Amino acid sequence: MLKPMALAAIGFFALCGSVQAQNWELDSSVSEVSFGSIKRDFAGEVHRFDSVSGSVSEDGNVEVNIDLTSVNTNVDLRNSRMIEYVFGSYTSAAIRTQIDMDRLGQLPVGGTEIFSIFGTLEFLGKEHNLQLDVVVARLSDLRVMVNTRNMIFLNAEDMGITDSLAKLADLAGLPQISGAVPVTLRFVFDGQGAVAAATQVQVASANAQEVRSSSTLAAQGNAQRGIKVYMKCFACHSVKEGRHGTGPSLHNVLGRPAGTQEGYQYSDALAGAGFPWTEDELANYLTNPAAYIPGTSMAFEGLYEQGDIQDLLAYLAAQ
Repeated sequence: MLKPMALAAIGFFALCGSVQAQNWELDSSVSEVSFGSIKRDFAGEVHRFDSVSGSVSEDGNVEVNIDLTSVNTNVDLRNSRMIEYVFGSYTSAAIRTQIDMDRLGQLPVGGTEIFSIFGTLEFLGKEHNLQLDVVVARLSDLRVMVNTRNMIFLNAEDMGITDSLAKLADLAGLPQISGAVPVTLRFVFDGQGAVAAATQVQVASANAQEVRSSSTLAAQGNAQRGIKVYMKCFACHSVKEGRHGTGPSLHNVLGRPAGTQEGYQYSDALAGAGFPWTEDELANYLTNPAAYIPGTSMAFEGLYEQGDIQDLLAYLAAQ
């Protein structure tokens, strides 16, 4: 027991060091800036920019550059009109902010955390203040995903494109294009360097997981894939200790007596139930909550794929 625990501790400090002492580069192949347009008050479409690049410096300075000429509305003529009448001579936009590298360094593989971001958006030669929450997920020792927690709405008037949208509407024969522009961000960053430290972390993570769980279902799952499954639970459940939402915290849920989380008001069906959340119990519950525990207040219909359940259990076992 002592040896794996010591390795886990060593790995933790190695991880903190590797995060703080390296640069991170944006993986443009899986990163995306998407935006929407609403016309005739009810018809909406989703668009994106195909080319984004960026980095995070050792001290946490973040810069993401958006190639405006890569706009993709799925219609070539519309793309060219956007470039000509909206972006004009400007070929790029930039998001700049700062991230707490110490806090990022404490995020374990498979863990997620909400960061409040304050920064700027440089667009058409002007800087606009940004304030938003993002969900940071650590996919591996050297890979991090950042998603907007909620959709961002940019105001066309604030962005200086009201006349441009009116021009596009006129060219398309539309009465108007809404000045409320919804935007979502998905960025994946890869750590550069510190490979030796990352290797120590991988060894430590494996040992730590072995100590924490000699499980069956969870052992068959993949904690990194479990992050994606957990996103179905994220709106109601946190994995932080004592942090409840619509549902109770899932921190250390495996092995915990059901209906006993302090500070959370359970349904009558679960309040003080007391049976332990074994992997089998939790797997059966996740398959069909309402059928397995009649009267539960959880509205989630359930997970249909056994692989998703195994991956989610693997992720929860690490929390």
